[in-house]
Amino acid sequence: MSDDCRRWRDLLSIQPSGYVPQLQASLPQNRRLLANGLQMVSLFHLDGLDAEARCLLAGEPEGEYRVGVCPVQMKIIDRRYVLLSGPAEGNRTTVMAVTAAECLDAAWRYWHAAVAASFPATEGVPAGLSQLTQRQRQVVALLTVDTRDEAIAEALDVSVRTVRSDIADLMEVLGVRSRFAAGARVKELLREA
Repeated sequence: MSDDCRRWRDLLSIQPSGYVPQLQASLPQNRRLLANGLQMVSLFHLDGLDAEARCLLAGEPEGEYRVGVCPVQMKIIDRRYVLLSGPAEGNRTTVMAVTAAECLDAAWRYWHAAVAASFPATEGVPAGLSQLTQRQRQVVALLTVDTRDEAIAEALDVSVRTVRSDIADLMEVLGVRSRFAAGARVKELLREA
């Protein structure tokens, strides 16, 4: 499927959950696909998206990321077929590609209802993090899962030097003296939200 996605032109995606490690892996791939012309809108289910992951999505410069009530995972590809979770085979998940008109019609109704009840991921950033820039919020989200500077730089497509500068600025804004304390302070602020 990873080879097929390079040929997609339009992707409408609904994800029932989102976590920083998962997004850390998928966002760089999304950026590459977007740079190659993919049109994409991704909706994440509000109850399945933790605050750190929302901070990460809110800082994305490309693509459209939204949050709403959408607990069923699916992808509408090039407006021609739908990818749905298939049956589990042992510990592996499978995917079904469905082209039946009735299924496409149901997928479109679900998509439109989910979009109508959604909002941009950039809205609703916890008040305690409002003084941070979008990229600083992304760095902080990655710090909360103990990510190395090099991995943060790769995930955000910036230099390690930029990451280290952002971390120094974050520590100053948050009034802490270490990366660990910055991550702990952010988790505290997110719990208060």
